[in-house]
Amino acid sequence: MTDARTEALPTASSASALDSLLNEYRTLATSEREKGAMFEELTRQFLLHDARFAHQFKEVYLWSEWPERQTGDTGIDLVAIPTDENAGLVAIQCKFYAPGHTVHKRDIDSFLTASGKAPFTRRILVDTSGTAWGKNSQDAIEGQHIPVSRITLADLRDSDIDWRTYALGSRQAPTTRERKVPRDHQVRARSAVMAGFDTSDRGQLIMACGTGKTFTSLIIAREFMEREGGSARILFAVPSLALLKQTLDDWSVEVDSAFTAWAVCSDTKVSARSDAPADSTVDLPIPATTDAQRLALSLAANNDAEGLQVVFATYQSIEVIHQAQELAGETWRDFDLVICDEAHRTTGAKLTTANESAFTKIHDDAFIRRSKTLYMTATPRIFAENAKNRASEKDAILTSMDDQETYGPVLFRLGFGQAVKENLLTDYKVIILTVSEEEVSQHYQAIAEMGGELNLDTAAKLTGCWNALAKRKNPGSDVDYGEDRASMRRLGLTGLDTHPRPVRCGGRPLVVHEDHCARQWDHGALDRVWITDFTYLRCAQGWVYLCAVRDAHSRRVLGYAMGEQQSTDLVITALDMAAATRGTFPAGVVPHADRATQFTSQKLADYMRAVKGTVSMGRAGVCWDNAMAESFWATLTTEYYYRRTFTTRDQVYTGVATWIEDFYNRRRIHTSLGGKSPIEYELHQAAWTTAA
Repeated sequence: MTDARTEALPTASSASALDSLLNEYRTLATSEREKGAMFEELTRQFLLHDARFAHQFKEVYLWSEWPERQTGDTGIDLVAIPTDENAGLVAIQCKFYAPGHTVHKRDIDSFLTASGKAPFTRRILVDTSGTAWGKNSQDAIEGQHIPVSRITLADLRDSDIDWRTYALGSRQAPTTRERKVPRDHQVRARSAVMAGFDTSDRGQLIMACGTGKTFTSLIIAREFMEREGGSARILFAVPSLALLKQTLDDWSVEVDSAFTAWAVCSDTKVSARSDAPADSTVDLPIPATTDAQRLALSLAANNDAEGLQVVFATYQSIEVIHQAQELAGETWRDFDLVICDEAHRTTGAKLTTANESAFTKIHDDAFIRRSKTLYMTATPRIFAENAKNRASEKDAILTSMDDQETYGPVLFRLGFGQAVKENLLTDYKVIILTVSEEEVSQHYQAIAEMGGELNLDTAAKLTGCWNALAKRKNPGSDVDYGEDRASMRRLGLTGLDTHPRPVRCGGRPLVVHEDHCARQWDHGALDRVWITDFTYLRCAQGWVYLCAVRDAHSRRVLGYAMGEQQSTDLVITALDMAAATRGTFPAGVVPHADRATQFTSQKLADYMRAVKGTVSMGRAGVCWDNAMAESFWATLTTEYYYRRTFTTRDQVYTGVATWIEDFYNRRRIHTSLGGKSPIEYELHQAAWTTAA
């Protein structure tokens, strides 16, 4: 294959060119067969030249041109020959669907049947619908003995191929964009890290979001490869499947040497199921595995391979790599470098009597044998001394990123402020829109004139319906509306309890505090009011109680704690984490809660006295006094918890923590924050304050 590359191209233009090609196919084709043939050739060129797939295949044949074909059309459109001589053939089906088409199980049944036996060891489905698959079709391709991968319209659009250079129906190789050239700050980071590793086996790379940590890690890996004589084995650990896919894609596109990759991801049946594409291993560009034996054999077979050998793994699946290491025995090649992305996730507390979490096992050189370890993050997590002391008092070990024995020294730091000064990030500008009271009055009057007020007849009907549904009695009436139970029993009906609730233990409030907020939680600045509350989440093992602490201004979850019992200790742990996130317990901050006994306990009162804090409380039984907390629970349950099924408490702990840290704080935008995520908003505020 030729490696024709163009200068950096506008991705949007290339994506538009692809859409134009597909529309042209649909217009010019005189039959479904002709249209399908055009798309099959386009897919062939994609697999041979897209950086994420090109290194995987020596050749890709149309089914009609495959030399070993023995039958007619069986649903297999292409056959790929892997570069790995020990791997079997890859069967590929191309689905040239109209935009918005839902892929059903019946659409892929014949392909799964035809490709479900030797000589095929991998399968790929390519479709252009651009929409989510049906549940049955999604379930059908997950967990297959012969793994199935999926290439979507988004993958085709995001290709490094310049689709403007691909002619309709042509077999001429399209060009691809130039690889990135390291920028000055990335070169400085590489030099600092490599120099630091001359005297230390561990170190930290701290770079602001948007400054290219992932690409910087790649050029550091290249340097390791050159120092090791042209071959380096790397472990790249990430906290989520979405981040694994993103990193694997980025490295595949930018690598300029021989490149062999493995994806080690926790079994999707263990993780909570999601319809989001990034939560499924079928959307990775390479097959994922949790088979330690297979991984050990594959790695051993590549011990002497040239270039970069990279195992991309989630922290949750680190046990699989350890097992592969043990199974391989003397044939195991230790990692030259372990890169821990989002390294702040590897901090935290654990009881000395508890099993070590998957996120902290990565620190153990014996558990995962390696030469060097690089911890990467934009937001290092450092716990204050009082938090460490409390952990020690509770016979717990608190891992903090200022522990050089675990994390090593900071080898390179590029903070947000410095990144703005170096023009690496765009400085923020605040645009304030004002609306006059007079204008508001005019619009309100216009609406009133159009809609008018509710007349008496309509108001009476609404009230009557409400009273009937709520079975409310008129004052002084002896009418008894009765209960539904007898009528329902006669009809064989039972009530539906969609979300069972735990049994609550009664308790007498000990210390009741005043309401200092009066439903005005956002006071226009960070660390003025912290909202805290409890919720409960069910799994097959029982209930999990979650206490969270949020900044009322930025909406960021600063701290959280989960356990089997709803206790004041969880509140204190969550507050300790919030204080650690801020570096200390902010002076003047007011934690606001309801009157649950965990918040009115003497233990919490003593804690707040020690940190010189003031607690605010709503009225008993009035949920609106803590509506901001209730709103967050609604978001958590609606967008995450209710869409999944959890077997163990550990799954709840890991899943909720990942949702909070990786999605809610970092990526979920809020209209109240100007379309920004909580962390993005706080960075914006910091930049604005610095500029002022």
